[in-house]
Amino acid sequence: MRAAKGSVVLEAGLGKEDGYRRITVRISKGRPAPVEGATRFYARYSDPTRRTPTNPTGRVIEPLGPNLDTAWVTAQNIELRMHALRLGHYLPDLPIPEAKGPGATIASAVAEFVSYSRNRVNDWRSGGDNGLSPNSYEAYKKALTNFAASCAEMGALNMDEFNDEKRGEAILLNFKKWLDNPNNVKRRGGKSAYSNARKFTIIGQFLARNGFKMKADRSFNPNDPGLLDHADMPRVKKPGVGDVVYYTPADIKAMLKAADSVDPEKSIYLKDDLKDLVLTFLWTGMRDEEIQHLTWSDINWKNGDGKGKITVQDKPQYQWRVKDHEKRVVTMPDALRARLKDRFENKGLKKTRSPRNVNDLIFPTSDGTPNQNFADHISALQRRAEDAGYEFSRSETRKHILHNFRKSYATFQMVTGIPVRNIQRDLGHSDLSTTERYLAVVDNPEKVRKELNTIA
Repeated sequence: MRAAKGSVVLEAGLGKEDGYRRITVRISKGRPAPVEGATRFYARYSDPTRRTPTNPTGRVIEPLGPNLDTAWVTAQNIELRMHALRLGHYLPDLPIPEAKGPGATIASAVAEFVSYSRNRVNDWRSGGDNGLSPNSYEAYKKALTNFAASCAEMGALNMDEFNDEKRGEAILLNFKKWLDNPNNVKRRGGKSAYSNARKFTIIGQFLARNGFKMKADRSFNPNDPGLLDHADMPRVKKPGVGDVVYYTPADIKAMLKAADSVDPEKSIYLKDDLKDLVLTFLWTGMRDEEIQHLTWSDINWKNGDGKGKITVQDKPQYQWRVKDHEKRVVTMPDALRARLKDRFENKGLKKTRSPRNVNDLIFPTSDGTPNQNFADHISALQRRAEDAGYEFSRSETRKHILHNFRKSYATFQMVTGIPVRNIQRDLGHSDLSTTERYLAVVDNPEKVRKELNTIA
């Protein structure tokens, strides 16, 4: 997001209510840089729909709240909406007339599906099976906005066009090509294949709601072949034997060592914070959002079997729920329990450090909200390790940084003799075949077992 004509500019408000000023937030490598003294954030942009005689440019300064991460996501969503508007395709928040049936436009059908998806968030909050989390809703809205923009570019206007199999196929293939254009979609490196496949899944649901369907991959009704062959849809290649990437014990030690060189004046987390974070990822196998929302009340320091336990469960106070309702209990190794116990006693409640540590969250942001920048923190550790001369075991470890911890956890559990069904349970997988894709080939398991015992 740049301060160019027609773009959305993220700004930080400094000072008190009286006489505060705004400055532009610097964007570095696709992320906003923290602004010292910022008390709130704003999006500055021009919206043609808000032009008036007193505001001929439609200039808008929209308050986004005090949290930088939330403001950044909101500003990106605004820019996405403005991009669609510049293409002549604006998505209203509410469904418009004739959203279905003969003569319905793609714009109206998309708007109706966005509204329908938003209503599913309420179902999610009440624990319903048809629920959609707020994060998933944002993904749905973004996919549909992308699809609507690609349709507008190629001149596809009406849902009736999908009745023509060739035309429907052309619209979907154009969307696939549109997604591959970096000028249309901004994303982090290594995420395009998964993101595109996910968006096509969402578009498939959108089409099904409007009476159309994709073509089946093996067998289908020859009288109703569908719109697009499964082979033409974006797919994520499933890893084969030997393709699973994990952090070796040496990789983990290099990251822990790099934490010692972190400048406390320039980082929200101190060296012990970063080490706690790395080892919590490594020794629990939890997903990044699960650790983002991990609280002290989730921990049972000593269960009946003498082991510490972490309960992975919903957090209604943060409007967050466990994926697929998979509430589960994860056992902590003694070393991790000791580290977190020390963290709890020295930072969690005694107020011996800065106020940011007084929070039920184990790894909060500076304002006490769930931290969504774990990948940035650990990526910075990896860069520090490389700058110090360490070479990671595989170049792929620099991609999917957080997810690699789950694969490392699964692989290390396997190496130490834990049954695969136990690993499946701890990862929260409903299908054993999913767990098998997390298990890497280890050439010298005895050596790895010994090295694991030296990680602390």
